[in-house]
Amino acid sequence: MANEQDAEIEQRKRKILEADREDLRAVLLLRFGSIPDDVEARIAELGDIEQTNRLVLVAANAADLEAFRSEISSEIPAFRILSEAFEPKRPSNA
Repeated sequence: MANEQDAEIEQRKRKILEADREDLRAVLLLRFGSIPDDVEARIAELGDIEQTNRLVLVAANAADLEAFRSEISSEIPAFRILSEAFEPKRPSNA
């Protein structure tokens, strides 16, 4: 019984992770128009739900694709997004 529950939990986690990866791809496409092959390969390797969710926020706030690329390539995941590369865009009429 416990094995069935564990398998069910793992299956749910895999589905959540894949949905989060798709969300990340969608944000990148909206922001930058395309996803380079190296970035797509890193997305496919993501295995942690929290890290993937953080990268969705990074993608939404990164000034450019290079800023996102440096975050997804980082070996040390940050808990906070702090730098000029992550200043949200302000409307030009503000």
